[in-house]
Amino acid sequence: MGEEARWAELETAAQQILDQLDPRRRWRVVDAGPGDDLGRIDIQGRAPDGGRWEQASVHFPLSDPWPETIAWIASELQDYVVESGLQWGAAAPKCPGHRHPADPVTVEGTAVWVCPATHAVLRPVLA
Repeated sequence: MGEEARWAELETAAQQILDQLDPRRRWRVVDAGPGDDLGRIDIQGRAPDGGRWEQASVHFPLSDPWPETIAWIASELQDYVVESGLQWGAAAPKCPGHRHPADPVTVEGTAVWVCPATHAVLRPVLA
């Protein structure tokens, strides 16, 4: 896979993750590319009333295999989005039957969301 195609695939994956973290789809990927020894994904979110914008960049190792990269990106996006002024600490994605959010990890070569209490696999990070 060429470099340009890989970054496009990472942008698509990051947008899928953002859509899971905020079903109202207030967040979007605005750019992705290499940085100094790290990859970078820039995101932007807008308050539901159409007011304030929030922006952030998440960084991830370029040398990790794809499943670990996706889990890492999901974790970084989750940290930012959940703590942003647009989410106000709401659990995302929700862990069924619990108040806490699911955690992104790699299990048997696949990035998945798991319950941090029971370690039960809930679903893949990417559909």
